[in-house]
Amino acid sequence: MQRLIIVTTTILIFCSIYPPQVLLPFFAERYAITESQAALLTATSMIPLGIAPLSYGYILESMSAVKLLKWSILGLAVSQLAFVLAEMLTDSFALLIIIRFGQGLLLPAAMTSLMTYLSGASEGKQLQRSMSIYVAATIVGGYAGRLLTGIAAEYVGWRWYYFALTTLLVGNFVALGWLKKEMAVKAGRPSPRIILDALRGGEYLKIYGVIFCVFFVFSSFLNYLPFRLTALWGHPSESTIGFMYSGYLVGVIISLISPRLVTMFGSAINAILAGLITFVLVLLVTMTSSTGLLFSVLLLFCGSMFLVHSVAVGLVNRLATENKGVINGLYIAFYYSGGVLGSYLPGLIYERFGWSIFILTLFAVAATGLIIALTYKFREGKQVSPWQTTASTAHHQKTLDG
Repeated sequence: MQRLIIVTTTILIFCSIYPPQVLLPFFAERYAITESQAALLTATSMIPLGIAPLSYGYILESMSAVKLLKWSILGLAVSQLAFVLAEMLTDSFALLIIIRFGQGLLLPAAMTSLMTYLSGASEGKQLQRSMSIYVAATIVGGYAGRLLTGIAAEYVGWRWYYFALTTLLVGNFVALGWLKKEMAVKAGRPSPRIILDALRGGEYLKIYGVIFCVFFVFSSFLNYLPFRLTALWGHPSESTIGFMYSGYLVGVIISLISPRLVTMFGSAINAILAGLITFVLVLLVTMTSSTGLLFSVLLLFCGSMFLVHSVAVGLVNRLATENKGVINGLYIAFYYSGGVLGSYLPGLIYERFGWSIFILTLFAVAATGLIIALTYKFREGKQVSPWQTTASTAHHQKTLDG
């Protein structure tokens, strides 16, 4: 029951983030704005996700993770209703941006409290599995939000998706009352000293750097994919655009089997490198004008991204013996800072230079993430590798990975 509630909550949170993405061509036409301006509906919700997670370390020190989670879910329910009513009753795109920013303030509260709760409830191999399930649920939510929005838009009107999501979030708020409230998690205040301690050794910083680059590219590509499809197909339906995100489902499988993949590759860094190499190479193929090929490579594109993400998020939580709220907050901050910049800045390049140069720009950022991972693997010195798998022996943990 506990796990079902957590999984459902995670799915609903991510169903709240991405619905506007499928509708970006609609909003661009509705408000007579450019592609990059329409993309702000995604980017603005991620701005707080790149900044606010650290601040919730203070709240988690005085409030239980469950309580913070409950109220953030209720806030999300209200904000979803506010978004659709604002679109129906006004002609203000700026108001929609403000509401999306408000949603962005609630999302890191929900995510940080969820990850902190899971981190406090599990350890060792069970922690990696719990985080893999969490990542799988985020993938399901991200895909479902896009797909169901597209289907609703084509058959009953996209606004009905928001009404349904509001109802489900209210129900989820009630269900969270069944979570164990005695779960004690020492979150730690995000003081400069704690943050610097987390980053000083470079162990966390390299992980954060990799995930920043990966999500920069991933969010940018998916944000401008609807405009690419519009350029190739004319005016595809919202449901067609939603189905193009089906590659997400590969990520569910990848995230669930990521502990086995880490074992198969020999270490976490090897698994991450395998994901990054695939991610970089597949990105070049997306310059194709064939929608069939584009759909096919999206399977590899999404799968490789979520391999990196699921291994990395489990890794930082295994490394963190204290201040888990801060460590998770930093991870989310780097992750979504990449998302914020990726959702908007490359769009300016796309508008001016077209799809191919846009993809080459993303390729450069993805290659940077690969280089960061490679410099970690082949670094010199006696520092213990934080990229070791949970299956590694004590002897292996005293030697460099590689």
